[in-house]
Amino acid sequence: MYDQSFCKKTLERVLQKRDFVGITKTSAAQKAFRDDILNKAVASARSRFDDPPIHLEKFTLNQRTVFSFPNLNDELVARKLCENIKRSQKIATSGRSQIVSNLRLLLEEGEIGRASCREGV
Repeated sequence: MYDQSFCKKTLERVLQKRDFVGITKTSAAQKAFRDDILNKAVASARSRFDDPPIHLEKFTLNQRTVFSFPNLNDELVARKLCENIKRSQKIATSGRSQIVSNLRLLLEEGEIGRASCREGV
């Protein structure tokens, strides 16, 4: 059974290797960092980001505007939230080529429908 709660154990599962880049290699330092981040993430989840409100960081990457969380603990809560939504909705996303193909078909149907409406059919 999937656990949707925002506790230390479930938030720990969304940690990634890249979250520890720049942290000293000693296991004590990594454990302290992990515990601190997880405690802050649990506090963020409990407060529902109300106090203080989070402000996303905005920057440009490859001529596109990108938003990110200012700290790792808020990002962990967001990752867990995304995971919960994905598992509960079970929505399979299509690839870009499939989306374009479907869009082309819908547009073609629209053109055929408009033409037949003009002809009075």
